[in-house]
Amino acid sequence: MRRYLLLLVVLPILLWRPPLTAQTGESFQRKVITNYEMLYMQLMGLQPDFSRSARVENISIAREAARFDLQEGELYLLTPVLGKTIGAVFLGKGIASITPPTQIEQEQLYRFYKSTTLEKEFTMLFLLFADATLTELQKKLTFTEGEPNKTARDHLEYCLKYLGNRKGNYFSTGAINAILANEPNGFFYAHFSKKKKDPFCFRIDPDAVEEVRLMRRANRGPFSHQFETVCQFHKQADYLPGKDLSNENKDLLKIIHYQIESTIKDNLDFSAVAQVEFTARQAGLNWIYFTLFSDMIVDSVFWDNGAKATYFKHKHNPILWIRCDEPLDPFSIRTIKLFYHGDLIDRNEAAWIYIKNSTGWYPRHGARRPATFELTFHTPTKYSFVSVGKKLSSQTEKKVLTTRWVTPEPIRNASFNIGDYKKYQITDDRIPPVTVYMSEGGHMDIGHALGVAGITSGKSMEKQVGADVANSLAFFQHVFGPVSVEQFYATETPYLHGLAFPGLIHLAWTTFQRTSEKGYDEVFRGHEVAHQWWGIGVDFKTYHDQWLSEGFATYAGLWYMQTALQNNKKFFNILKEYRRDILGNRKFTFGSGQEAGPIWLGYRTQSSKTEGDYNLIIYKKGAWVLHILRNMMLDLKTMNEDKFTNLMRDFYQTFRGKKASTEDFRRTVEKHVGGDMKWFFKQWVYGTDLPTYRYSYRVQKQEDGKYLLHLRVKQENVPGDFAMYMNLKVDFGKKRYVYLRVFINKPEEDIALPLMPIKPKKLEFNALESVLCEVKHEKWK
Repeated sequence: MRRYLLLLVVLPILLWRPPLTAQTGESFQRKVITNYEMLYMQLMGLQPDFSRSARVENISIAREAARFDLQEGELYLLTPVLGKTIGAVFLGKGIASITPPTQIEQEQLYRFYKSTTLEKEFTMLFLLFADATLTELQKKLTFTEGEPNKTARDHLEYCLKYLGNRKGNYFSTGAINAILANEPNGFFYAHFSKKKKDPFCFRIDPDAVEEVRLMRRANRGPFSHQFETVCQFHKQADYLPGKDLSNENKDLLKIIHYQIESTIKDNLDFSAVAQVEFTARQAGLNWIYFTLFSDMIVDSVFWDNGAKATYFKHKHNPILWIRCDEPLDPFSIRTIKLFYHGDLIDRNEAAWIYIKNSTGWYPRHGARRPATFELTFHTPTKYSFVSVGKKLSSQTEKKVLTTRWVTPEPIRNASFNIGDYKKYQITDDRIPPVTVYMSEGGHMDIGHALGVAGITSGKSMEKQVGADVANSLAFFQHVFGPVSVEQFYATETPYLHGLAFPGLIHLAWTTFQRTSEKGYDEVFRGHEVAHQWWGIGVDFKTYHDQWLSEGFATYAGLWYMQTALQNNKKFFNILKEYRRDILGNRKFTFGSGQEAGPIWLGYRTQSSKTEGDYNLIIYKKGAWVLHILRNMMLDLKTMNEDKFTNLMRDFYQTFRGKKASTEDFRRTVEKHVGGDMKWFFKQWVYGTDLPTYRYSYRVQKQEDGKYLLHLRVKQENVPGDFAMYMNLKVDFGKKRYVYLRVFINKPEEDIALPLMPIKPKKLEFNALESVLCEVKHEKWK
């Protein structure tokens, strides 16, 4: 591909206007800095100001859930940024004490450190702030001329590596927003350690949805300078009775509409012109930022009045900063126009054309916020091309195919695919038209290219994949409700995962190689199709609710496989695999000894030491929760599943086009079961306990000739009030059996089952895999 030189552009000056009354005790005047790079250099070049040194003895700094006790040592203010003191570094002895305010976060802290309060001694504390910290320090300390201290410089240089990256001139957006704010916004950052390379961080970012974080260094090698979250929560003042914290939106902008014209050349060079229509969500913004794939180079930016904008975007930096032509008004709609290009698309040795970032190809702001799209693509006619949206037009001129696509309603992710594909089209009256795009040449040499022996493609794989896509669409429309797309595309990619967009899914190349005999491919294909309902049709409110997308789609894929193959054995075998993985995690997580967190933690279930936990808990345990509900709602006499189907259909139709929370789903479940289900969600979504059941039974013939089956159950590894409905299968032989359901809510119970006219031959405990648990059969004593 053609490579582009990154030209150094001299940007107009960046002005910072301080408030008229300063909370820092300093005298402010208008400060001038020439561009973002100069701001970045001041931040990464922060140094201890030894002319402002103070001896410290027993002072404390308290912020939210944290308290820093500086027992003795030396504290140095840092050199100013934009003429403003924003930091300090302390060397000496101190103790940090942090107690999360919620039970779930305390339990999360306990998983990491076996304590609900983190108490850590430190010999170094680095502070960065946009609050009253400077005023507080000036009141408690006396600053005088001090001696230069190389240790202070070295520690500060190391700390700054966690905030900035010199390769792309990146610096934390939260910190920069705080520095550029018109007044102190409450930002607070504390990096502390006793061992230099084993630091912790406590951070308050007012622009984050959950403002307070406790972090530790991620275990990703000796040269990694990244923090990972241990606990994360709202400011204590936000925990008010009845306040719905899931509705908070801290984005600086609301994007309304995209109009993007993209060009892909024969050599796969990518360029685009994007018009972004938006409104500000905060008054007086002087700078705004967008995320854009790091390899993209921005050529120019213009405002809607034609004025050329001041901006910064380094090739290796995913953040695009744009200076506003005037302070933004939240009641005004503004538009910016960006010209950019970059190495977005490439071809590998196995003849695959692939997109390096399926959603980062256009400028974005915020997390998962919907907007409408109007997309035009100019692509070589020798390649097949497909996009999200409804295709409005298609025309060819001089070996260039120009297509135009629009989204009828707002969506949160837009993507496309391009490649050497053969098409397989399916027309079925039950569903929208389906087109499968399978790689023409990627399969011939893929085993060699990947170093995997024995990889060969099955016959007519595009038809096998297409059949599952079409049949799962039909099945999900039947059980959940109609899908809101007019055309559906399934494209093959050279990756090992799938991605779903409105009317478009990317499928892993492996599912085009052959169809597994164990049902895995039907589950995978069904999972990605199911996202049209779960994740797209019904979006999840916050990361806490992501299981409503991934867990639901996983179980939908399982349910489709069970129905399509008419094979309960394969269905239950995969559920049992999930159970073995989840139960095995209870004591050890990949050898680390750290137990997995609850479903409610979302992506935070995964850490650098438990990298598989996100898939394990959100996908697999999330699917298990639905399976438990399905069993609880099953009519054991008729095996009718209408209650569960009606629940899922109601939830989809009620929240289609909206964001749903776990509590929204709980209320819908309660509507359909006719009772309080807080206990269920406390155990399975907000909690981590997994029961072990030890059971024994005996059969006694009664005087009237009937038989009494007496069941004894011990419930272990869970709290004493843990409650669960358990399915039993009583087998009388000769293919005669009956299903029963019992309620267990005590550590030990003796249960007399209804009298039976035939002598039972066998009792199956946890029939139909009704509960995620470990079961042990014991002899009756």
